Amino acid sequence: MTTKRALITGITGQDGSYLAEFLIGRGYEVHGMVRRSSLFNRSRIDHLFYESEPPVGVTGVHFLHYGDLTDASSVNRLLREIRPDEIYNLGAQSHVKVSFEIPEYTGETVGMGTLRLLEGIRETGSNPRFYQAGSSEMFGLVREIPQKESTPFYPRSPYGAAKVYAHWIAVNYREAYDMYVCNGILFNHESPRRGENFVTRKITLGAAAIKLGLKRQLALGNLEAKRDWGFARDYVEAMWLMLQQPKPDDYVVATGQTHSVREFCELAFSHVGLDYRDFVVVDPMYFRPTEVDVLIGDATKAREKLGWTARTSFEDLVRLMMDADFDLLKTGSVSRVTISGGAPAGPAERKKAYTEIDACRICGNSKLDSILDLGAMTLSGVFPRNPETPLTRGPLELVKCATHGATEACGLVQLRQTYDLDELYGENYGYRSSLNRSMIDHLAQKARALSEVAKLKAGDTVVDIGSNDGTLLAQYAAPGLTLVGIDPTAAKFREYYREDINVIADFFSADRFRSRFGEAKAKLVTSISMFYDLERPMAFMEQVRDILDDEGVWHFEQSYLPLMLRRNSYDTVCHEHLEYYALRQIVWMAERVGLRLIDASLNEINGGSIAITAVKAGSSRKAVSPGLATLLAEEDALHLDANGIYDAFRKRIEAHRAELLELLDRLLGEGRTVLGYGASTKGNTILQYCGIGPERLPAVAEVNADKFGCFTPGSGIPIISESRARSMKPDFFLVLPWHFREHVVRREAAFLKAGGKIIFPLPKLEIVSG
Repeated sequence: MTTKRALITGITGQDGSYLAEFLIGRGYEVHGMVRRSSLFNRSRIDHLFYESEPPVGVTGVHFLHYGDLTDASSVNRLLREIRPDEIYNLGAQSHVKVSFEIPEYTGETVGMGTLRLLEGIRETGSNPRFYQAGSSEMFGLVREIPQKESTPFYPRSPYGAAKVYAHWIAVNYREAYDMYVCNGILFNHESPRRGENFVTRKITLGAAAIKLGLKRQLALGNLEAKRDWGFARDYVEAMWLMLQQPKPDDYVVATGQTHSVREFCELAFSHVGLDYRDFVVVDPMYFRPTEVDVLIGDATKAREKLGWTARTSFEDLVRLMMDADFDLLKTGSVSRVTISGGAPAGPAERKKAYTEIDACRICGNSKLDSILDLGAMTLSGVFPRNPETPLTRGPLELVKCATHGATEACGLVQLRQTYDLDELYGENYGYRSSLNRSMIDHLAQKARALSEVAKLKAGDTVVDIGSNDGTLLAQYAAPGLTLVGIDPTAAKFREYYREDINVIADFFSADRFRSRFGEAKAKLVTSISMFYDLERPMAFMEQVRDILDDEGVWHFEQSYLPLMLRRNSYDTVCHEHLEYYALRQIVWMAERVGLRLIDASLNEINGGSIAITAVKAGSSRKAVSPGLATLLAEEDALHLDANGIYDAFRKRIEAHRAELLELLDRLLGEGRTVLGYGASTKGNTILQYCGIGPERLPAVAEVNADKFGCFTPGSGIPIISESRARSMKPDFFLVLPWHFREHVVRREAAFLKAGGKIIFPLPKLEIVSG
């Protein structure tokens, strides 16, 4: 499949940045034209363009070129050098009021700049598809309500007039030279990336600054002006869809609803607990010489021919802009914000997002071989309520402790990076054990078996480290047990714990346990799916040993490296999971901290896990299973110390990415609807590594009500309830927690019977039908 090449003018602006993200997500080679300036204005696209080659795992190739819409020679040069398949002309002086002050320049960039591009296409003999960004300001003194493609134009500003010229010159070149040219007449579309001198950002920044005590009042112009406001991220998809049609045409893109500036103020201020009437003043200096009072678009044609509709409501738009600007000012993570009437937000002291190790976390070996680089990803376990909320983004690179020439090296595969724990397990952490029937059943069986192994009786203490929402502890039915759950997320999930469970909402340490329970010892300690999240795993083992009864049992379970490799489950790799264990490294550590393994077995949980039981070295308990020796022998046969097995793994997952994207794009091209199923941490690794966003998956269905209204990190896909997802009548579900396959197939029997199909991405791509 040939990679498409796109040229975007105005790439540093709001629409250009969202469009670049969208096209990169679809595998385009993206080129942006930027004006030479003594000041850089590229904050919206800094995360997309790289000084040299893009990191491994980043979809698309992205380039910036100097050029100017007022300079025909630079325009023609770029057309000849890039030879784009698609051109998106978004470049403009786009501020309406400013256009009255610099009308000639506005005409040069908006009107003549479009002509230069079209004439350049004709002169160079290229044949790209061309998108011209129109504006609802072309309607001006509106002749009908709502406005559609056939509504006469009556612009009321130099900007609107220049856009009208650009519109008609585009139509002229389409008809005169048989060019594929589309005009998109986009009504107002906003976002947290909107320029600070536009009224919507003035309002959200002003309200946030007032709430934080950085400003006393906000001066605005005409509060009664009404606009059809949508979310810019939604609108760039319409631009792309126009250029995918068999024939070029012109389309209105709008929500079909109108709201006044006053309404925008009311929603924005009330979102932070303020009454706008106490702070907003009308200043005549902000009135335009000629006003446009009411704009509202009719996007019927776009809906019927493109299949496009606005997904974000006015209320949600205001809320997400307010949240983003409040966070911006509160954290000080903005280089410059104009806040008249108060001091600018100062820089806040922030922790570094991540650190990188220079030696093995277990044995201290400084020889680390890089074996897999998934590229930069947003924290995959954090589900923001606002897709524009700044989240930490950083690399996911696995390294192996090199054993060649190092007799004491342990061979551990581990993440090179360590991310901030407070951010990983903070308020936006989303995983809950009790929401999956398979996990509940698994933990219930484990509790029954461990009760027998540990011979629990009244008066014994059971400690679950990483207790999440208390699901495992709730399975112990024996009376008189002291049940203790330790987890930093327990404060958030406290309501789900059984009343008799003692909760320590913090990270585990022996001292923290003793501060609550004195010299008591635990007859049973469990740590499920968390031992691989530790920066100092041997120190953790020592502290478990210190609280364990002399005849006590420690049982822990996590992903197992050989199964991860065998099943291509690269989605196990995430910011939380620091270590990727084979049994050999567990034995290595246990021997050095005074513990002894007595059992090990594999199971299917989370795509393939190893469950290990350990006791103190001096315990009278004997080994209960031959599984230990068997697994160690199998590991030796795999040659996990050599790099060949990891090279093969990397090649398989690269092929998997290409296969999955090809499937989704084919289904999209056939007009099929595919929704995600299960907003999981593991699934977020798949989405980000493959570059899957809302253009391929409009939404992800989820059972956890805490995630409704949130977005998948990095990929920005809305998370919705299963009932709402079913009302969208999807043709396919892409199951992100694929390891619960049997449970999902049983649960979705009715969907399959009705003709729906389920896509399981791993261990290999598979489609299940009824």
